[in-house]
Amino acid sequence: MRKSLIITTCLLTLLPLSKVAANESLVEVVDAVINESLEAKLLDTDKDIPLSSDAYRYQDGFQVLKDMNNEQKNLNKKMTMQGIKYEANQLVYGYYKEKQAFKLQEANLKLVEKEYENSQERYKEGMSTKGAMLKAEIGVNEAKLAVKAAKLTLKEATSRLNQKLGKEFNVELEIRTLPEFSLLPSADYGAEMIAKELNNKQPSLVLIRKKLQEYSNILHQIDSLPHLDEEELLKQLHDLDQQISKPPTQIEDVDGKIPGGEEAPDLWKGVNEELEASREALLKEYNKSLEKQSKAKLELKEYYANEIQKTEIELVQAERKVKLKAYEFENRFEVLSDRIKIAEGKVEQTNSEHNQQKELYELGEIIFLDVQKSQQQLRAIELDLMNDQLDYQLLKEEFSLFKEGYMM
Repeated sequence: MRKSLIITTCLLTLLPLSKVAANESLVEVVDAVINESLEAKLLDTDKDIPLSSDAYRYQDGFQVLKDMNNEQKNLNKKMTMQGIKYEANQLVYGYYKEKQAFKLQEANLKLVEKEYENSQERYKEGMSTKGAMLKAEIGVNEAKLAVKAAKLTLKEATSRLNQKLGKEFNVELEIRTLPEFSLLPSADYGAEMIAKELNNKQPSLVLIRKKLQEYSNILHQIDSLPHLDEEELLKQLHDLDQQISKPPTQIEDVDGKIPGGEEAPDLWKGVNEELEASREALLKEYNKSLEKQSKAKLELKEYYANEIQKTEIELVQAERKVKLKAYEFENRFEVLSDRIKIAEGKVEQTNSEHNQQKELYELGEIIFLDVQKSQQQLRAIELDLMNDQLDYQLLKEEFSLFKEGYMM
């Protein structure tokens, strides 16, 4: 019965997901997702299977469980350290992005102020209108607000980073160098290749498969487990049998003395009866112990059949999660790569257009507001490119952790 349960479970988890026809209704698709939910299947294995003290005695003897528990602890430590590294990257890259955004806003403010000064000079010389000068002044005020907003965001990022570094919250850090920026070849993050590679060596998957194998081994060994008290009880029975089998003249009383004299026959008879009663009681204890441990073995069979079913579902969950994450990374790399290439082209084009706008402004053919808009567009695109490049660098760090086994 138990073996058929295990085989059924194995087949169940290996079956492909039910196929939903392309013309199904939304509600039917939702129902199909619910029916195929591994989380729901996992709930079915959430059973309270009580184990007796004898079952726990057997459990304590499974050294492999202790070994796997130590492996799980070591894996948890490794995952914790990788999580710390992941958070550190997030904090530092986030801080650097905000710092660069603030610097760009400051640079933008200086340029706007310089253009405002130029507009004042042109107004005094009669080469520009007062309205153009006032618009330039408004541009300065808007740039100042942008600087304040960037400064506030930077302050928050600085506080979060300093908190992790154990420094005062307002201490500013200067990061002067970054890893050299480069795009990865698409072959380096291909989802199918990465998923296949990690499926064989991802630490969590390796440990889950080991658990599954060891649980199966234990289940098949349960019937052959030794009787825990058999050696001691049989020894006691053997000692009693030896006492009983002795000639009457060699039977010892409770004080270890051999009776003699006229009362000897009665004493021999009494001692023999006591020995027979002790043997009968010991035999009952032995049989009762056998019954209890047979029951304990049945409990263990039920327990490990359920653990196998649960672990099989956990394995499929973990395999799917790794594969899904591999595709997520591939998509993120592709999107960021395209964005960076587009942003680089935009920066080059917008910079050329901005230079043309400045030349036209010097010739008096356009107003300052046109130059300001051109400049703001350039700075915004430069900021977008920088952020995309930093996001790409951060993505490479996350991808490296993922290949090491970390599931963020």
